[in-house]
Amino acid sequence: MVRRIYTGTGDDGTTAIHGGHRVPKDDVRIEANGCMDELNSVIGLIRSLIPDSHPWQKKLFRIQQDTMVVMSRIATPSSEREKNPNPLPDGMSKYCESWMDEMMEQLTDNGYFLLPGGTPVSAQLHIARTIARRAERRLWSLNRKDKVEDEVLKFVNRLSDLFFVMARYEMQQQNWPEEKWQSFAYKRKAKACNSEVNYNGNCKVNYKGNTEGNSDSNSDSDTVETTHATECNHSAECECNDGKVRKKLHPLMLAGTGSDVGKSIIATALCRIFLQDGYTPAPFKAQNMALNSYATPDGLEIGRAQAVQAEAAGIPCHTDMNPLLLKPNSNCTSQVVLNGKPAGNQSAYSYFRKEGRDELRKEVNSAFSRLASRYNPIVMEGAGSISEINLRDTDLVNMPMAAYAGADVILVADIDRGGVFASAYGSIALQSEEDRKRIKGIIVNKFRGDIRLFESGITMMEKICGVPVLGVVPYYSDIYIEEEDSVELRNKITSSAAGKINIAVVLLRHISNFTDFNMLERDERVNLYYTNNVDEIAKADIIIVPGSKTTIDDLYELRRNGAAQAVIRAYKNGATVMGICGGYQMMGQTVKDPYGVEGETLQLPGLGLLPVETVMQGDKITRQMDFEFLPTGKAAKGYEIHMGRTALVDGAPETEHVAVLSDGTKEGCMVDRKCFGTYLHGILDNSTVIEWLLEPYLDKVKNSKSSIADIASFKEEQYDKLADHVRKHLNMDLLYSILSDK
Repeated sequence: MVRRIYTGTGDDGTTAIHGGHRVPKDDVRIEANGCMDELNSVIGLIRSLIPDSHPWQKKLFRIQQDTMVVMSRIATPSSEREKNPNPLPDGMSKYCESWMDEMMEQLTDNGYFLLPGGTPVSAQLHIARTIARRAERRLWSLNRKDKVEDEVLKFVNRLSDLFFVMARYEMQQQNWPEEKWQSFAYKRKAKACNSEVNYNGNCKVNYKGNTEGNSDSNSDSDTVETTHATECNHSAECECNDGKVRKKLHPLMLAGTGSDVGKSIIATALCRIFLQDGYTPAPFKAQNMALNSYATPDGLEIGRAQAVQAEAAGIPCHTDMNPLLLKPNSNCTSQVVLNGKPAGNQSAYSYFRKEGRDELRKEVNSAFSRLASRYNPIVMEGAGSISEINLRDTDLVNMPMAAYAGADVILVADIDRGGVFASAYGSIALQSEEDRKRIKGIIVNKFRGDIRLFESGITMMEKICGVPVLGVVPYYSDIYIEEEDSVELRNKITSSAAGKINIAVVLLRHISNFTDFNMLERDERVNLYYTNNVDEIAKADIIIVPGSKTTIDDLYELRRNGAAQAVIRAYKNGATVMGICGGYQMMGQTVKDPYGVEGETLQLPGLGLLPVETVMQGDKITRQMDFEFLPTGKAAKGYEIHMGRTALVDGAPETEHVAVLSDGTKEGCMVDRKCFGTYLHGILDNSTVIEWLLEPYLDKVKNSKSSIADIASFKEEQYDKLADHVRKHLNMDLLYSILSDK
């Protein structure tokens, strides 16, 4: 029987302290300990909001343990302290100081009073800060009555400082702008100017003085001076990433005359251009349909294109950038991912019905509003064609989204596929009168040849469409930006080549995250090609079985078309076989789906190359992950997005692992150097992995070193090249004028 928790002894308004004495429940000692208990509970809440793998987990756990000891010491009168069995841990306050110093090195200097809030984690950290402040006040009251240990007073003081620094660090890591407090003196001055002022940007609050060793600039103040950052005017302004104040730009939507016209690439370019010009842009696509997805820092899922655009904008990706993601399944349905989490499967017919659309519309609109409150400008991307007038009532991503956002719409037309005049004119003509007014210009994309030959075409297009052509962007072949759409696979290499290390990516019908192979594809030593042809598989030095949205369906197809047997034969003949995510699952003994997560097939035998089996489960693992690549012992980065759980089959001997994750978990399965699998997407974006993978075959190539020394620098270089290319061919002055006009 469980012991009763209630005793009734406190019904008289007293409670026991260490040593057996009873004191009133409102005694200052009890008040102080109550504050510490409240603080510890909020720390627990903060831990529940961050992933288990987050580096803060272990540190906050230690602070919770130290806080419990401190509570024991507070509950003990000084006369009884020697009898307390819980000694104070060594270096509690030093631990806080060291952690603060670590974070402060990465923080930008702050001279402002800040409004508490921001992300859910930073908001809770501010609550923890204020509770620690209250606890410290109660402890000093107790100290006047009965001596409190110096280290306890010091520790609680450092906790309030620590939580403030953590809140700022969390905001900076999530690229969430800090809201600066504005004084009443400034508001009076602004009112006198009779101007419409954005109080988030065009008044600067300068912090004067210090807090006597206290880094919390939200605590007791000395002097606040307020000044105008710019001349007063009647247009809203925002403070930008270079500290200067500029006009706040309207949201911009890139709408398309059709699918694959280049909206995503133009959006990526503009994100980088606005960043270069000192703004704080962010991408947004209300609804995306793609098999290539990405894990956000907080362990949720968005479309890969918005993750790439966020990278170009210099900010961490967030689900607000793509609140609704559709991932096609094999049976004419799509998995609906809402705000980063799976929300079930739906057929196209049921998804595009009017019933239930208001709820989805509310979600995507709310995501946009949150994003627009933190960034400027928002670079929005439409989906497919804006001319699908039969879907207008249920459209969440094109003109109705632009109307909600108050966005200026720029139409992107693809001249490479032909019919550019008809597609541009028709796309505008088919809009309602109200929506036509939102379309402020046209970008002609993917032009091949001498642009001078299209000068008369620009004039004609402007005349028939009634809006300016902002530019004609030439087709390029020397800039490498990750592509999201599987249509790009049609342009990939499909066969082996002499004088190169041949890497065959097995072509699956529902291939996902083929961006895993971008770095290998750019490596001059490698010929990477996509194929399910058994003869081409046999010619490969390395075979990669990639990720799949529907593992069992693609595994069945590989067995049917002979590719599965070709992979097994190639391994026996000396080729390396690597599986990533769904490919890792296929390389095992069995893939089971007892709950029908993927469909009606409950079980299918795998390739039998790894002694593991996979069971599909309804909950999805989505997380970014730092890890140690075990074959080289070097640090690397990747991410996981999968539904299944994979484990050794019963009775199988222990095998080597591929990686050790940052939380200590051993990941993947390696039978030998030429046969292994892992759930880690992005593993091949790490130089240490690529060099190890290619090493057995370097005698086939003249140059044994990669031309890409640093992958992160390579990506940054490509974003800058793309921005230069697009900036050169767009009338940016006109675009800024459009985005600034009332």
